Amino acid sequence: MTNGLDVLNEFTKEEIIAFVREKGFFLRISRRDLLFIRWKTASEKLMADFDAELARWATDKPDFAKRDALAVQCNATTDIQEKIRLLREIEPYDKALHDHLMRTRKLDARQKAVDRMYRDIEREAA
Repeated sequence: MTNGLDVLNEFTKEEIIAFVREKGFFLRISRRDLLFIRWKTASEKLMADFDAELARWATDKPDFAKRDALAVQCNATTDIQEKIRLLREIEPYDKALHDHLMRTRKLDARQKAVDRMYRDIEREAA
């Protein structure tokens, strides 16, 4: 069994300060309580980042109906120069979608890390 000081060495200053603010004076430092604060902080930041990405996408999302119309034209034409021109017009739409998907994948990976933090809390309680 670890004593209180060993537990303090595992956490950041901000996490310990949040614990003290939430619990008041040190009654007994619990690893589980500090793990919960770590999870809560990470979860709140992740949700804020998800909300920011969704808001950004809602305001900056390209008009995919126009992209689809360009793709139909591209598929219908047999002129190579026209195909190349249309593909260049389509490219920014595809890049915007790709960039959004990459950002959400990174957020999903962070979500998995936050989920692991919560499982650590559950293991600590057992």
